[in-house]
Amino acid sequence: METQRNERCIEIEDSEVNNEVLCRSVVGEVKAMCFLTKLPSFCKEQGLSRIEIKLLGGLEVLVVMENEDTATNVLKDREHGLRRWMHKMRRGDSLNRTSGRITWINVIGNPISCWCENMFRKIAAVHGTIMGLQNCRLEGNQNMAFGRVQIHTINKGLIKEDLFVNVKGKVHNISVVEEVRDILVKFSGVGYK
Repeated sequence: METQRNERCIEIEDSEVNNEVLCRSVVGEVKAMCFLTKLPSFCKEQGLSRIEIKLLGGLEVLVVMENEDTATNVLKDREHGLRRWMHKMRRGDSLNRTSGRITWINVIGNPISCWCENMFRKIAAVHGTIMGLQNCRLEGNQNMAFGRVQIHTINKGLIKEDLFVNVKGKVHNISVVEEVRDILVKFSGVGYK
């Protein structure tokens, strides 16, 4: 099949779609980032012992239940304990694509004269919502080669951009590069088998 832009398109057969897993799953967002790693124990406390947690990116997770009835019961019960830690809950088979990812970007080449959190925020905000900063202030002993900014992004590809910053008439080249290792390492052990 050809797409409108004359790119390759792969046809997926019905037998290749994970219907069985998705039908017994619940998709939602954890209410706080720290809940991503604690979700398996929270589920166990609620009597959901035979579950699998799949990290979908950002705060979104897929909770695979033992059977379809369990998933249906969790969604119908407005008072279910799982709702203390998750919201925006819906059936797993309603999932079409992930809502982004939480990642770190390195900002390399920022002039020392404007090495401050506001400058790093301004640079990183183009790529997503700011969630945290590291090494973005002049106070303390640190490596001044790069500052790190944690963001939630919906960019489909890896972030790699060169840009220019004009400081008092002098133009500086700055590179913004996403850390690939963080995508896989941050929550190792949760959702990976």
